[in-house]
Amino acid sequence: MLRTDMAQQLIAAQANLYHTRQAIAADKQRLENIKEQMAVTPARSSTSEASIAANLLLDQLQSTLLAAQLKRTQLVMKYDPSYPLVTEVEEEIAQTRAAIASAGEAKYVNKTTDRDPTFEYLRQDQARTEADLASEEATASALANTIHGMQSEMVSLDLKAVKQGQLLRDAKANESNYLLYLNKREQERTSDALDQKRIANVAIAVPAYVPVLPEHSPLRVMLLGFLCAVLGGIGAGYLAELMDPSFRTPDEVAEVLNISVVTSVPRQAA
Repeated sequence: MLRTDMAQQLIAAQANLYHTRQAIAADKQRLENIKEQMAVTPARSSTSEASIAANLLLDQLQSTLLAAQLKRTQLVMKYDPSYPLVTEVEEEIAQTRAAIASAGEAKYVNKTTDRDPTFEYLRQDQARTEADLASEEATASALANTIHGMQSEMVSLDLKAVKQGQLLRDAKANESNYLLYLNKREQERTSDALDQKRIANVAIAVPAYVPVLPEHSPLRVMLLGFLCAVLGGIGAGYLAELMDPSFRTPDEVAEVLNISVVTSVPRQAA
């Protein structure tokens, strides 16, 4: 009974291990597909984009231009316009004006990005699948250990069953030998007692009894007698017919004597 229950549990455990390994294979294939999709999916995507002018730079350049113009005015009041310091300030003013013109034409793009929802879904699915895979691998390992333990236990039960059968056979053989020994001992004791009293043979007297019913049924005896009489009459008639040497028909005369019959006179009843 115990071995039968364990065999059923072993079959169920093997079925669970088979399904778990199928789930592990499916999760591994799913992880490979997720990684392939994540490789071609951007991690971040643009959410907003705005173009703005370089206002801060323009303010700084305007301040620089104003300062350069003030410096030129002060130098022109003291020096001739061809003086090197005046010429240098004029070049600075020209460069600043060119920079202001270039900054007015340039525009800066302010772009805002955020996590891509598809990539985030794939990442969460990957984490969930990896967790399921780790759990299923642990379950498969536990089931494999359980199956190995149950198989070892069944082998142990088989060995114990073989030993138990051997012990039962030995016990029955010992019991038979003991009963035979008791019977032989009783016979020897009886023989010794008869030898001491000088008795050569002993037979148990069985009293006679009158049977209550006949051994055979009267109806059966009558039926057998009738059948025997019928069979005897048929056999006697056939035997008398066979032993009669007379001819009965002209054909028998022609066949036995091999002569032609000219005429025949039928027997008349008296």
